[in-house]
Amino acid sequence: MFSLANNTMVHNIKSAIGSSLPEEVERQNSFFEFAQAITPLLDLNELLNKIPEIVVRLIMSKGCALRLYNGVFFKVVSSYGLSPELKMVLLHETDSYIPLQDVFDGHSIILDDSALPIAQSLPLYATPKSIAYVPVKRGEQVIGVIELYDKRGTEQSLTPYFNQADIVKVEGFALLTSLSIDRATIYKENNEHKNDAAAARKRLATLFEGTQSAILTVRRDMTITSVNNMIAFWTNKKTEEIIDRNCMEVFNDPEGLQPQDIALETFISGLPSSKTYDSASRYAELSAYPIEGDNEIQECIIMIRDISDRIIRQNEIINLYKSVTQTKDKLESLIENSADAIITTGLDGIITSWNKSAERIFGFSEAEILGCFIPFLPNFKYDTVKEYLAGIQRGDILKDLEIKGKHKDETPIDISLTISPIKDAYDTVIGITIIARDISRRKIVENELLRSTRKLQHLFFISSAMRSILELEKLLTMILTVVTVKDGLGFNRAILFLYDELHKTLKGTMGVGPSNLTEAHRIWDDLSTDRKSIVDLIEEIEKGPTLKNDGLNALCKDLEIPIDSVATNYLSAAVIEKQAFNVKNVSIDQRADLVLVKKLNTEAYAVIPLIAMDKVIGALWVDNLFNQRQITDDDLEYLTTFADHAATAIESARLFEQVSLAKSELHNIFESISDIVFITDRDMVITKVNKAVCNLMGKELQQIVGQKCYEVFHKQCRPICRCPYTEMLEKRRSIISEVESFYADSKDTFSISMSPIYDSNGVYNATVHIVGNVTEGKQLREQLARMEKVAAIGEMTARVAHEIRNPLSSIGGYARRLQKKLDGPQKEYAQVIVEEVTRLENILRQTLGFVRESKISNEIIDINAILRSVKQLLYSSVRDRIVFEESYCVENIEIRGNPNRLKEVFINLVTNAEQSIQGKGRIGIRSMKDVNTAIIEIEDTGVGIDEEDIKHIFDPFYTTKITGTGLGLAITSKIIEEHKGTIEVTSKVGFGTIFKIKFILKEASNECINSR
Repeated sequence: MFSLANNTMVHNIKSAIGSSLPEEVERQNSFFEFAQAITPLLDLNELLNKIPEIVVRLIMSKGCALRLYNGVFFKVVSSYGLSPELKMVLLHETDSYIPLQDVFDGHSIILDDSALPIAQSLPLYATPKSIAYVPVKRGEQVIGVIELYDKRGTEQSLTPYFNQADIVKVEGFALLTSLSIDRATIYKENNEHKNDAAAARKRLATLFEGTQSAILTVRRDMTITSVNNMIAFWTNKKTEEIIDRNCMEVFNDPEGLQPQDIALETFISGLPSSKTYDSASRYAELSAYPIEGDNEIQECIIMIRDISDRIIRQNEIINLYKSVTQTKDKLESLIENSADAIITTGLDGIITSWNKSAERIFGFSEAEILGCFIPFLPNFKYDTVKEYLAGIQRGDILKDLEIKGKHKDETPIDISLTISPIKDAYDTVIGITIIARDISRRKIVENELLRSTRKLQHLFFISSAMRSILELEKLLTMILTVVTVKDGLGFNRAILFLYDELHKTLKGTMGVGPSNLTEAHRIWDDLSTDRKSIVDLIEEIEKGPTLKNDGLNALCKDLEIPIDSVATNYLSAAVIEKQAFNVKNVSIDQRADLVLVKKLNTEAYAVIPLIAMDKVIGALWVDNLFNQRQITDDDLEYLTTFADHAATAIESARLFEQVSLAKSELHNIFESISDIVFITDRDMVITKVNKAVCNLMGKELQQIVGQKCYEVFHKQCRPICRCPYTEMLEKRRSIISEVESFYADSKDTFSISMSPIYDSNGVYNATVHIVGNVTEGKQLREQLARMEKVAAIGEMTARVAHEIRNPLSSIGGYARRLQKKLDGPQKEYAQVIVEEVTRLENILRQTLGFVRESKISNEIIDINAILRSVKQLLYSSVRDRIVFEESYCVENIEIRGNPNRLKEVFINLVTNAEQSIQGKGRIGIRSMKDVNTAIIEIEDTGVGIDEEDIKHIFDPFYTTKITGTGLGLAITSKIIEEHKGTIEVTSKVGFGTIFKIKFILKEASNECINSR
């Protein structure tokens, strides 16, 4: 019950309040409109859902809820216009927010602002300011409540609070609501009554047609008025052929049914009548029932019921009674000669009859036992048996009661008792029958079976444990442990051989057991002290590290048994014939394995093949050399069963190792690929990457997987325009393309291979991306093109130089002779000619040096020594403005080649570096090793080289200097190529240039020579 606080604004509206005429008219119009809206609604659910909507519209409120009282609380059955938060609260509460006492008293209530109890369950923005509660009454009984939430503002009033005029309106709506609910409820009940009546008629029709008896109705003149489908069973006519015909025409067989006879009896007597007919080996029971109308029997119903089965059963019972009577003597003879003891007693347990089997089983003769209490029960069972006898007197039957009885000589006997009452014709218990069966032999078998079952359960547990181990060596340890411990199969020694199908041999893999009698006694003493069960041992093997077996294990490693096709020994036979063998005496058995007999000193043993998926994978060898216990056929059977499970477990472990190895190899291959390899799903989300991707991006695996590929590599929010992914999807095949700047922070050239992955149904679900850096390859292609260009230029230059050299030599010679003979200005002119000729001769010499093939010597060159000598050569001329920074590898860096030609390379590079520095600067000379490669770097802080010029600096005759031939770097590049090296250049205008040269080290060069 909700209690209102002192500051609650409560308005009890208990009587009508006068109002002006316009308000009354408007109120009446609202009632009329409300009534007009709900009057057509006869469906109760539709009516309940419509009422809040109409009230909201006519009262100008923001929301409305309708509650109905279900005898316990007021439940919200419909609502309109409520906010989701308010609606959620109302649907999950009963009536805790309603002023129940006022509602039950029939009073309408208005609650405003702080008086709202629902405010504590709603957020501030969803809390209403005003709530009105108007009871819905049927007479004086309150059946529901109409709740209004916040009044909407109008032109006349902007207040959200309800007033008394609103309550008067809603009270009128509540009255109309109560009437409409009653009307809809009555309408619903009427429909239900109609449906029940229709269903009753349908059930009656179904009963009429579904009964197994034939039914027909006839008038007094014997005209058939109706029949059901079963009539065809007796007339072989359809129903439409029978109706409106005379009964005597339809049933006109004098030997058959005559329903008109029994109908006539009913019409005459006015009472039901019945009669039994025997017609064509069919028995029928006819019953006629009168149908009265106007105090006179107008019709009667005739039912024809087939009672052939009942008559036949009655006849069978009669014949059975005769048979029972005839076999009474046989039964008495059967009781007397039964293998079971059949005994009868009085209600007090005193023996009244005792057959021969009872005498045989218990040792008492009939003369000795008649008149005595049941003698074969043990003393401690007497009280229990008396309780049983008391139950038998009440009519109970005890079946298969197994107890320990006793013989006349007091020896125990296992017996099964069935005790039942003997009743007279009046169903009164007058005696007791006891059937006792000697089950001593069965108990022995049961106990043996129980032991076998426990052993099989033990083996099942062991098998389950074996299946859970996938480490082969640990599994083999478990198998041999189970075979050799007392709590397992209990053999002294066991060796497990695995079959090498390729070499046709059985190889000893692991052995468990003592190597001699002294060791056997020590092991048995230890086991008896430890008292570990097989369960404990298996758990130790499962959870602990792989155990190293002593004793027989070292010996078995040297055993390798060849498997011959004729199976001259039992190990060969076990593999070839897939059969277990129990060798009981090796001294007289010619097929005994001589290798085992000699090395293991065995006298008798068993060999069991290990078969998995119909394939022999090995063999298990066991013996009992030290305790000399004979291996029985039961032992062999259990061992064979165990071997089947062990073979399956071994094969599973081997397959698991193969799969693990293959998986590891695939993972290692995937991770060791130097190219970038990654896999994306259908949405281009990266699902797997190799180490090369992480190394390239400088990120951890978890930072890459799960991201879009274009987000990771291109730092874009969508695929780049040159991405070949779309082309791959369209062509449904692999796409290979070259892309520059494959990832955002690189300007290298990459080869991208995209290959789609399809599932078994041909549905595309992923893509394999293989990305390789082909920048060097591209550079080599460009270098090859440049070399071809240089070769062409060289050929042309050689021809031109050859043609120029002789005339130039002549001009130079004559100019020098003239210079010596002339004076004055002519001598100066001759001097100019000599200087220019000399300059041209130098250019020609450089040109011929560039195009002339030079023979590379195979001298060992100390790179560090050459670099130091080059620096020392040039240092004196530039030391006033150039600082040299030297960093040489601590180890000697030696390559093979021509030291003079290489010195020319470094002189050219250092000279170019010095010439690029305007004013003061720095030149760095560095050497280092990287695997089989020597790396030399020449760095300067000069003006740098423009990006466009870098592409051509190694081209012949290309120069940016005012003076020079443009052959220096071309010759440098050529000499490096002659030494199987490479040269790279990186430069930034205004910051300087770095030349990086790489040569193959002398050691790697020797390996290549030796390999050739």
